Parts: sequence; structure tokens; C-alpha cells
Amino acid sequence: MADLEDGEFGPYIFPQGVPPIPEEIQPGRTWQGFPQYRILVDWTQIPKWLSGNWTSKEYRILKTYDHREDMLYTLPMSRDTFAADHLGDMQDREGGIWHALISPEQTSYQKGNLIEYVDCIKVKSERVYDLGFDIRQRFFHVLVDPSEEGNPKIVDAYTEERVNEYKPTRPDICTATIYNRYFDRDGAPTHTTNSMRVLRRSSPFQHTATRCGVDLTVNFLDHLHEIGRDDLVP
Repeated sequence: MADLEDGEFGPYIFPQGVPPIPEEIQPGRTWQGFPQYRILVDWTQIPKWLSGNWTSKEYRILKTYDHREDMLYTLPMSRDTFAADHLGDMQDREGGIWHALISPEQTSYQKGNLIEYVDCIKVKSERVYDLGFDIRQRFFHVLVDPSEEGNPKIVDAYTEERVNEYKPTRPDICTATIYNRYFDRDGAPTHTTNSMRVLRRSSPFQHTATRCGVDLTVNFLDHLHEIGRDDLVP
């Protein structure tokens, strides 16, 4: 569809396909956890107004393109979906806020009678500026039926690539404009969406000592040394 290449879904280029879901988390298999990957950590500065923990209760889908049906849907719809975003882990000597980009990073949610397990397998900063922060991530999603004790079954699995654009609106409130592309278990695109969330700060910035098993204090100091900014060591 030409519109997808002409900015219909924002300025970002999404892949036309991704690798298939790993064999051990394909539907029909017993859920035993995600494949093990080496932990990667990168650091990016973010605007001070964005630091802290944020929550939203509603997810508003603005438009969707169905790749399989070659159909564009432009009727907005809202979903009551809770989300929590953590932004900002360390503060340098000059007061700058730094966020650790960590992969893999795993979370899980109750989804009706199922449990959805999510693994962020790639993350990078797209753009940082005074009034915004754009971040790109790739996720594995695995839906598991836990009803059979000792033998939880995978009922669905797919890949998502997402770009979040964070912008301030009022003190302690910001918006996230979200661009997503979803891929089936074989890596073929299924849907591209444009949506939005309104987030409210639930708690202010605090130093995060560890996340995903990473000693962020030591890792941050190593990063400042590697980029030649020992003057910023707190």
C-alpha cells in the first residue's frame, strides 16, 4: 500500500518482515520461558521533565492498516489498557538525567484467562531533544494458557516493532504517540497502527540501583568513563 511509504503512519521506516518467532516459543509448545540472550546496556540522556514513573489507563488507536486484507481503518477506538513507563535511572554531576536502554527486558500481564509474556529484545534511542524523546523497541509477545497445572501451553506468539514519541503537555502529564507494526509467528506483517496514550507521573525521578539484574551504578560510571566524561561522575 503506497500510503504506508508516504508518511501515513509517521516518519519511521518499519521492516517488511522479521525473523520467525524462535522455535521454543512457537504456539503449541509448553511455556518454559524466553530464549536466553546476552544482556546489552546503552545509555541516553533524556529531558528532565520526562524523568520518573508514568502510568496510563487508556490506549487510543487512531488508525490501523491490515496487511493481510489490504485495508486501512481510520475510525478511532479506545481500549482500557493499563500501562506503566519507567524513564530515567541515573543523574550526573551536572543534574542531567540518563536512561539505561536494556535488552532483553521482560514483563508479564494478566490478559483475561491468559498470561501475556513480553520480552523487549532490541531498544535504541531514535531522537532526544528539549521537548521530546523518541525510542524504538522490538518485542516478542507470548500468550500462555496456564489452566493446565505444570503444563502451561503457548496459544499465540508474535513480534512487535514500536516507536514511542514522548512530548510534554502539562506539569506531570505527557503524551506518547505510538507507531507499531506487528508480525505473525512466521515474521510476516499483519497490522500497522498509530495510537496515543496520555500518561500521568506516578512518582518522581529516583536513582535506580539495579534493573534487569544489571548494576546500573557501576555500569553508568563505566559508560561515562568510556565516552570521556569523567567530569560528570556524580
